[in-house]
Amino acid sequence: MAPRVEKKEVVMPVNNSVLPHDVKKENMHLQTASAKAGATAAAVDAPPAPSEKANGDAASAPAFKEWSMHLPRFVNLDTVSKSSPEELKNSYTNPPSTDFNVRDIGYLSGTKKTTAAPKRPSPTSAYNIVGVNVFRARKSLSHVASKVEELKNFIATQGSKDHAEDGMPEFLIVTWMFKSSFKHEYTSVVHLFQRSQTYKIGDEPGFDRAYENFVRGDDAMRKSKLKFEFKVREAPGALRKSIKMLGGERPVIIGKALTTHCFEGPNYFEMDQDVGSSYVASMLNSSILKTSGKIVVDTTWLVEAQEEAELPELILGVVRWNYVSLSDVCIELDKDYRPKKD
Repeated sequence: MAPRVEKKEVVMPVNNSVLPHDVKKENMHLQTASAKAGATAAAVDAPPAPSEKANGDAASAPAFKEWSMHLPRFVNLDTVSKSSPEELKNSYTNPPSTDFNVRDIGYLSGTKKTTAAPKRPSPTSAYNIVGVNVFRARKSLSHVASKVEELKNFIATQGSKDHAEDGMPEFLIVTWMFKSSFKHEYTSVVHLFQRSQTYKIGDEPGFDRAYENFVRGDDAMRKSKLKFEFKVREAPGALRKSIKMLGGERPVIIGKALTTHCFEGPNYFEMDQDVGSSYVASMLNSSILKTSGKIVVDTTWLVEAQEEAELPELILGVVRWNYVSLSDVCIELDKDYRPKKD
């Protein structure tokens, strides 16, 4: 199936963690004043949106563009709160950063955990999700930003000039990679995040220091500090039981659990995580794939503060998956990493 590439106007979400409810179907659709039938742009304009920095602040934020090649589609969080599961099928959104607690000032004394070990809701995220696409190919999809033309073009053209000199990558790419030895094919779930235009260098000096050291560090350091956390919002009981048996929703140093490779480009930083490198992750992934169309889950990544000077923590980026079936959203690529035609 050839992927559809459509132009649509997207409103970045306000921060509201209400879960989906039934509503008329027309509430699901993203509104647009300029989209025309047959449009084939991969990057799409988004109007100003309420700032996520204060998690509900009405101040306007600059527009973002969405990297959209196929499903899943972006939906505004306000729309999520009013829509039924069927209406939200194969979509994603940007949930509130405050849903995740992070290490606060006072959590560490030097490098040692204090007795109080305070945490706080992450007041914002350093990056916003601007695209999710799933690719399948006969060749490795490692360092996907160097291979898929649509992604390369988006990264090259959508960077902010305001961020060019401050040392923090404009784009953060996080992938989950799967290899099928039986079918001799590779699958990559690609999350594309762009710098939050409401977060400025200096807002959180501890985070700035930790993230700069992470980006400039070696593989050993990165693997020891990359942390992953998820929250299941909706799922069948059997899957919840499996998650609990395999360790639950506690934060994990994912760089130690999964083989992770990092790549850098002129304005991006990519982290590829091999899901098949961990027995526990493979078991959990197998359970998730069977019921993914019935799941709502939030996933986030952050750099763990391991010394006092790196506090407080801040999440890098967060995304909510709404009833996404990989079989529906996968884009088949040819030998040149281009979408296959019918």
